Amino acid sequence: MPARSDSREQMIMAGRRLYSARGYVGTAFSDVLAESGAPRGSVYFHFPGGKDEFAGEVIAAHHQSEQARLTRLAAACETPRELVIAFLTRARDYAVSTDFREGCPIGAVILESSHTSPALFESAATAIEGSIDFFATLLVERGATEPDARRWATTAITGYEGALIVSRAMDDPAPFDSLIELMRLTMDRDRVNTV
Repeated sequence: MPARSDSREQMIMAGRRLYSARGYVGTAFSDVLAESGAPRGSVYFHFPGGKDEFAGEVIAAHHQSEQARLTRLAAACETPRELVIAFLTRARDYAVSTDFREGCPIGAVILESSHTSPALFESAATAIEGSIDFFATLLVERGATEPDARRWATTAITGYEGALIVSRAMDDPAPFDSLIELMRLTMDRDRVNTV
């Protein structure tokens, strides 16, 4: 059993895994407790606002973790094209490694909360927009113009979310492969370093 100080973080990590596999609606606090090993009383001690507060923390933790992961990935990429392809390739490889059983916990919250919890939906939508902004900044740092960076970041994040769903439905990485090929073809190397 985790120490009391670790319970909160372990519950959030469990929430990320569970939302990725089961979605927001399909994840009960009992699932989070079972997955994390946290004591029963810790739910409302750490998250007095209930499921919506917990989901907001899951979103924030996932967003922060993904930004750190993208930063590490970007460190090995010299061009915008390399970064976009590396991001999508990593996403495809991860989807394959989970047998397409895991998606994006933020995407799950967006799909499942838009009519039931506008505040939670807004939190998830803000995280997606923040991901696009962050990705675009990394692309500009690698030579993209602002408009190209914004367009490529939006396309990469949008394509990623869609490819997760369609790959899961097909039980096949082909949607990711098509997206990667499309980005390779459309991210003209000559435009990357022009103003």
